[in-house]
Amino acid sequence: MDNPKSSPTLEPLVDQPAEARRIVDRAREQGVILRLLGGLAARVHCQEFLFCTRDYSDIDVMGLSHQRPAILHVFDDLGYQPHQMFNAINGQSRLEFIDSQHDRHVDVFLDVFRMDHTLDLRRRLQIEPYTISLGDLMLTKLQIVRINQKDVRDLFTLLKDLSIGNEDKPGIGPPKV
Repeated sequence: MDNPKSSPTLEPLVDQPAEARRIVDRAREQGVILRLLGGLAARVHCQEFLFCTRDYSDIDVMGLSHQRPAILHVFDDLGYQPHQMFNAINGQSRLEFIDSQHDRHVDVFLDVFRMDHTLDLRRRLQIEPYTISLGDLMLTKLQIVRINQKDVRDLFTLLKDLSIGNEDKPGIGPPKV
């Protein structure tokens, strides 16, 4: 009898928001911490789906560098192909996995989110069950120097649907922001 963990058990889903949740769920089943960030993370917290429905170019997740081998295994189980060259060059801080069936990819940031500014999220990945904390999610959008329409829409989604609080849950915590 074949071991179900030794080969891909599933193929990526067509529905990108459902696929993003499936990635986090599979990681959790295997003891791996992965959390969504970016537009799909904003959508998880959206209360009015017509407002926050938009095209998503990829799936972005945050993970821990010390779990890198386990992260590779999670994506193998889910039917993704590692982007070998990208991962060889950037594998200490980022990984990329390809879903060639749906012509998309998953970016995995490890420990630190680096774009226009740097956010160390290592100790903050277990605040929310599916996403980075709402305060951190807000900061990943606010730190963008050349912000685009999709990012502005994500910010409005967060501000429209969530309360500002004194802690990270259930709203956006000002101590972080």
